[in-house]
Amino acid sequence: MAKHLTVRQKEILKRINEYFSEHQIAPTYKELAERMKVNSLATIAKYIKVLVRKGFLQLLPGHRGIIILRSSEDENLLKVPILGTTAGGPPILAQENIKGYETVSTGTFVYIPDFLLEVKGDSMLEAGINNGDLVAVKKGINIQNGDIVVFLVDEESTVKRFYREGGNIILKPANPNYPNIVIRDDGRYLSPIGKVVGVIKKNNT
Repeated sequence: MAKHLTVRQKEILKRINEYFSEHQIAPTYKELAERMKVNSLATIAKYIKVLVRKGFLQLLPGHRGIIILRSSEDENLLKVPILGTTAGGPPILAQENIKGYETVSTGTFVYIPDFLLEVKGDSMLEAGINNGDLVAVKKGINIQNGDIVVFLVDEESTVKRFYREGGNIILKPANPNYPNIVIRDDGRYLSPIGKVVGVIKKNNT
């Protein structure tokens, strides 16, 4: 099937990009319908399905599950450095040395990542992050509960979901075989390296 977009498909992709830029979250189908001046949510769903099939969007569970893979048909490529390794299981030291580069398009992620880190382990399996995958990391953006982050804990790095509960920070795996990492005020060093803004799949299993 041809990958080019119709005028209407380009319009809805543009509206999705605009919403992401304005709110840093995905629009709902209802919000898209309002922007497109369309009464039927089924019509919006049809356009989304086509954009997924053509490789411009990805859908995750939830009413704001739209992920932009390509922001337009005319996009540039860039090389993102691969730095060290981060743990998707028990934390291991991340050596921030450039191992190579991965060529990605500027529209692959909502945020252009600062770097990629290779995941070791399977603690984020249910979040779609497997051993050997590359997580795209963006520094300096706001981290909220439920975000997947790369944290430095006691000089070891790990990728987990972030939650702040009471006076504690809890780093939760997406695999029931792994325990939560609970950070209390006990002197342990904790520092966010960045927010995971996407995943490049390297393992088909």
